[in-house]
Order: sequence, then structure tokens, then C-alpha cells
Amino acid sequence: VLHLPRNRLSQLPVGIFQGSPQLTELDLSNNYIMDIEEGAFEALRELAVLNLALNSLHCLSSFSLRQLQVLNLSHNALELFGWEEGRGPYLLQVLDLSHNRLLSFPQLPAAHRLVHLNLSHNSITSLDPGSHHPAQFVLRYEEMVSFSTSLSTAASLTRLAELDLSYNCLQLLPLLFFRAMSSL
Repeated sequence: VLHLPRNRLSQLPVGIFQGSPQLTELDLSNNYIMDIEEGAFEALRELAVLNLALNSLHCLSSFSLRQLQVLNLSHNALELFGWEEGRGPYLLQVLDLSHNRLLSFPQLPAAHRLVHLNLSHNSITSLDPGSHHPAQFVLRYEEMVSFSTSLSTAASLTRLAELDLSYNCLQLLPLLFFRAMSSL
């Protein structure tokens, strides 16, 4: 376990954790991290818990830590959060993306184990993953019924026991969005 909260870290270069391959928990919260170089966490094959809350991250576009079980990215400035597909399932069970600047429901990997997903206090106006332009959010009721991307995202959330979408800007919910979420 390594705790580094409340420091002045602003970036995480490749190889920074090279000498700590057995690390299982890493707390980097409440720093000034704006840049995480691709491969910065590559050596941490046993990492299960990562706390990056209260930093200055704007974009994570190729998240690839498949072994993580808990990821806290709350209180950043995230507008985009993307996963790297392929090479097996993600073990992530808890994902906190609250208090960010997300405009839409995040695109989730095809194989994951999410049980708790916190998306509260964002600017989400659409449950359509990947929608980034407000003009795409004005949909008629008939379009919501056949909202295929939302339904496929919802279908992959069968294990989800808690979904927090409070304090967002949702105006419409796809008719069948919650149908496959039998654990809620």
C-alpha cells in the first residue's frame, strides 16, 4: 500500500512505479495530476485499488488496468473516459466518476464486472455513450424507444447493484434502458 495524497504531483511518467510490482493499493488523491503518461501503471500488475480523486485530469482515453477492482476518479475535470478493448475482461467492480464534466454516459468495455457506478454531479444529458454534442441530445420519444447504443450499454450492466446519476442534466430516459439491470 502506498499513500501519496495531498502532495504537489502534477504528472506520472512511464516507469515511475517500476520498482513496486507487488503494490496492491495506490492513493494519489488530492494532488495536481494533469498528465498520466501511457504505461505509467504498467508495472503494477497486482494493483487492485487506485484513488486519483481530487486531481486535474481532463481525459483518460485508453484506460487499460484490467486487474483493478476499485477506481476513484471523482472530483477531476474529466470530459472523456475511455477503455482499451480486447485481452480479456476488466475486474473493476467500483467506478467513481462523480463530480466531473462528463456530458454522456461513459462507453463501457464489453467485458466488465461493475457493481457500483457513480456518475453523479456531472453534466450528463444523454445515456447514449459517446454523445458529446448537445444537439445530439434533443430526441423525440420514438427515437428514445429505439436507442440501440443505450440499450446495448444497459445490457452490459447486469451486475450493477448501484447506479448514481443524481445531479446531472438528464431530460429523457430511454424506455428500456434499465430493463437488463436486474441487480438494481
